[in-house]
Amino acid sequence: MNDSNDFFKDEYNVEMFENPKDIEKNNIERIRNEKEKRLYRKLISALSIFLFLGILLFFLFLSIIDKDQLVSESEKRTLAQRPEFSVSQLFLGEWTTDYENYYSDNFPFRDVFISVSKKLETLLTRFSLGENGSVIVKVEKDENDFAGEKLTSEEDVDGTKQTTTKPTTTQKTTILAENNAEYADDKDAVVTSSILIANKRAMELFGYNQSILSKYASLVNNIAKSVGNNANVYSLIAPTSIEFYGTKQYRTGSHSQRDAIEKIYGMLDSNVKTVDAYSVLAKNTDKYIYFKTDHHWTARGAYCAYTAFCNKKNIVPKALEDYADQGRIPGDFLGTLYAQTKSEVLAKNPDYVEFFKPENVEGKIYSSPEMTDPMNFYVVARNVNSSNKYLAFIAGDQPLEKITTQNKNDKKIIVLKESYGNAFVPFLCNDYEEIYVLDPRKLTFNLNDFVVKNSIDDVLLINYAFGMSNPIYTKALGEMVK
Repeated sequence: MNDSNDFFKDEYNVEMFENPKDIEKNNIERIRNEKEKRLYRKLISALSIFLFLGILLFFLFLSIIDKDQLVSESEKRTLAQRPEFSVSQLFLGEWTTDYENYYSDNFPFRDVFISVSKKLETLLTRFSLGENGSVIVKVEKDENDFAGEKLTSEEDVDGTKQTTTKPTTTQKTTILAENNAEYADDKDAVVTSSILIANKRAMELFGYNQSILSKYASLVNNIAKSVGNNANVYSLIAPTSIEFYGTKQYRTGSHSQRDAIEKIYGMLDSNVKTVDAYSVLAKNTDKYIYFKTDHHWTARGAYCAYTAFCNKKNIVPKALEDYADQGRIPGDFLGTLYAQTKSEVLAKNPDYVEFFKPENVEGKIYSSPEMTDPMNFYVVARNVNSSNKYLAFIAGDQPLEKITTQNKNDKKIIVLKESYGNAFVPFLCNDYEEIYVLDPRKLTFNLNDFVVKNSIDDVLLINYAFGMSNPIYTKALGEMVK
């Protein structure tokens, strides 16, 4: 019997049962702990809410006292400004939309957040390996990337405040909006979506098809026909840095800019004089002819193209060493390709901007072909109070400019260009008495009428290899022969 009882105790562990008082005590302790945990969670929730509200109030306060920016230096674009309140726009929903855009562009510490986001995105999704360990960065572009670059209102250049004028519509003038999405839907347009980073430099990937080449060649031929015998027409297509510094994979086949340029030149009519800037640039790749962080060529690169133009015209170019006023613009330069990639490699290897300043020249900006209400500008600036140091050349992309030099040879030229022409134009001051510079993306008019009215001798179309597929640029050129 005793053995049975022992077995029963062991089997059901009777001796391990707690005393009822101990059970009650444990229950009370457990309830107390649960209450403390719930109170702790409530405190944490309350603190989180107060912290969140505090951050919102902090940013709201900063938004009130913070000065709005006109331009984002990191994104190289104009920011939305505070919309003026209107009851009618409020009911239509337009004011709230405009205000959302404004606040999105002027959120406190916006550049910091963008920089952090870019770095995380780069690490997680955007980088893929290219040839020989190079890196390909995927980027997004929209119509803003075709708009061009210019000095903003009250930009400090060479220590002098300058204000750009707004184009005004005239009967024979077409004003092209900078953000015109109509031209961005061109089925044949090549919009760069990738940037190659190799050898501590960034380069846009290039590609073409025959349709693009044919359309551009036809466009140049139409311009030459419209001018007729009133002026000589020159075409200069500038290759970009990837043609000389990119990996082999991106310099052959449909990526070859040399092939694309030669094919276009081969389709041009005999009355169009072609300028072979490619060959001169190819012989000077050991020099600083292209920026590493920007898509433009340097002043030295533009000078190479200028010597090719002089060779075509059988004139002797002025040597760089003969420029009395030359030097570097203060400060490092991180260009558009850095802005798009935020590459640490580029940040650690910034560019600089050299200048070769012509003497005794006068530059004026106009908003219409009638050339009224001029604004002075520096043909080459020694200093630019902006991160975009390339704006030192002819004040960036302006509608219409006229440069008067000390030459008394009665020679006149009009340059139709996008931003690659900016660094090129100052060198023409050695050879012409008057230089007219037109950015078709900002202003178009009947070209032949302008040539005849101003007794123009030469018409020079200069653009870089991507210009022939730039939908806004090519569409604008076409408007000039209608």
